[in-house]
Amino acid sequence: MLQDSTFCHFQANYYEEKRCIMQEYFRKRRNVMKKMENYREQLEAQLKEWKATIESLEAKAAKTTAETRAEFTKEIEELRRKKVVVKEKLNELQKVSGETWDTMKVGVEKAVDELKSALDRVISRFK
Repeated sequence: MLQDSTFCHFQANYYEEKRCIMQEYFRKRRNVMKKMENYREQLEAQLKEWKATIESLEAKAAKTTAETRAEFTKEIEELRRKKVVVKEKLNELQKVSGETWDTMKVGVEKAVDELKSALDRVISRFK
């Protein structure tokens, strides 16, 4: 009878440990998903700000001479292309998870940095 009791105790401990492990796994997964969602939301908000900035630059370009406007327009088109690249990479990022997400996030951040640099360059050139 003692052996049956010991087995039941062992079995109960096994299932309790398994339950705890699963709870921890799902807790971590929720945290990762929340982190991913926050990153996406922040980047979406930043993209809206950049869109407004580009539109502002475009309005400013319309008030310049033809030569300056042509140069300005070329720079603005480059900004738009870079913004599209960021948006596409963000869309790709939304389709993956886990380690793949971390790897692809590096590509998104590189595209973001390129857009920021180009935007800063255009703003400083056409103050």
